[in-house]
Amino acid sequence: MTGEWGFPTDAPPPGDESPGFTPAERMPTAGSVAEALAGLAADRELAHRMVEEGAGRLDEPTAAPWDPEHPLPLGQPLLAMVNHLNAHKAQLFYYLKLRGQAVNTLHMYGMA
Repeated sequence: MTGEWGFPTDAPPPGDESPGFTPAERMPTAGSVAEALAGLAADRELAHRMVEEGAGRLDEPTAAPWDPEHPLPLGQPLLAMVNHLNAHKAQLFYYLKLRGQAVNTLHMYGMA
């Protein structure tokens, strides 16, 4: 929404053909569930604020750094982001179910 992408300092620059994946042991971690939940809440608040501030610009063509040749209306990448996160949420839900955790549909949709 702001045009500042904040790439990790150890990531290759946009357009670099190397994979550039950060090893898991170097990824940031949360020290507790409470810390993770606080981080998620802060991210959610920031995301909501950015969408509210940019709501009038959702139809403006915007180029993502990974595809600068094909600008899309800003709303399309935002919707793709939500769909992407839903896929990860489903992956986590089924992983927990298969591991025997006590999760149900209410957990899947944030109602529990």
